[in-house]
Amino acid sequence: MGNTSKQNMLWLCQCLLCLLLTLASATHGQGENPNTATIAIAGPMSGTSVSVGTQFQAGVRAAIALETDGTLLGKKLIVTEFDDRCRANIALSVAEEIVRQEPKLVIGHSCSASTLATAPVYAAQEVLQITPASTAPNITELGLKTIFRMLGRDDQQGQLAAQHILEHFPEARIGILRFPTSYSIGATEEAMQVLERAGAEIAQMTQAVASATSYLEQVLLMMEANVDVVYVVGGVLDIGVFTRQASMLRADFRIISADSLISSTFPSITGPEAHDVMFTFPAEIDNQVSPERFNEIAQAIYQHRNVEARGYALLSFAAVQAWIEGVNRAGSFAAAEVAAAIRESTIETIIGDVSFDEKGDITTDYPNFTWHIWRDGESHVME
Repeated sequence: MGNTSKQNMLWLCQCLLCLLLTLASATHGQGENPNTATIAIAGPMSGTSVSVGTQFQAGVRAAIALETDGTLLGKKLIVTEFDDRCRANIALSVAEEIVRQEPKLVIGHSCSASTLATAPVYAAQEVLQITPASTAPNITELGLKTIFRMLGRDDQQGQLAAQHILEHFPEARIGILRFPTSYSIGATEEAMQVLERAGAEIAQMTQAVASATSYLEQVLLMMEANVDVVYVVGGVLDIGVFTRQASMLRADFRIISADSLISSTFPSITGPEAHDVMFTFPAEIDNQVSPERFNEIAQAIYQHRNVEARGYALLSFAAVQAWIEGVNRAGSFAAAEVAAAIRESTIETIIGDVSFDEKGDITTDYPNFTWHIWRDGESHVME
């Protein structure tokens, strides 16, 4: 090959390289059709917490159907769903996949460890994130301006649990059962601190492995310590197994828990043993709009995933409402602008009028948490 041919070949290669670089540059940052706006739902779509993921899906899709005509600011709304199985390492991979789509909103995650792992990823890529379920206090202590949550924090749940024990079990021997998660440790640590300051006796504190097939060992430990009440915080399936096995052994202690027990999965696991089990959850969030409006929303939620209009389905619905209002106020999908607009003033939602502080924590007209109780297969707000 002569020099001229070599020069022509070199020139051709350079042209091809330039063309490839130009195409790569042109497509970079276009993970989404410019005529669409993607909402990503991230949570447990399988595994022991699948009921939470199903509620996320139902609430988000129902909100889009009822609160929009399928578009927002002239863009068609697209919903995508991602399964993190409530595991932080999987959630991180999921987050990296999600941001490549350049969504306008992420509803999720559920488990606090997953949200803690992913929040910096979304913030770095300027994606707004609203979690309907994560309650670990440090989520909103990260200093991120584009994250919000639709319910209170574990320290508030732990304090409420401790106050209830001190008031209703003043001489009790107390058992604490927790799991190695941010959610469980956060709530139980706060409860133990309040109890210890009040001079209450914690007769047994034990930590169990999540997703175990049996918690007989933990039941026996509580029985041997002669505890009167057990405060247990963890996944609904795990607490369901613990409760059922405690009943099988005729354990003579009361069980109280936290917001994960809102799921109807709990009585489906325990059967009659769910009766009188108490747990903390936002108060009367299904009582904040007219019966006619609530029935309309309930039908839409059931239509999308055959779940009841309660718990995380309502919180997810409200999360989308807050985002839509923020987008309309800002006239933009830009995360920073929408976040600032959400913080501007109170927003009317299915769970009542809500506002958010600089950290992203929610404020409502009713307490962040109150007591609920399972009776005859139904959960009720305690008087």
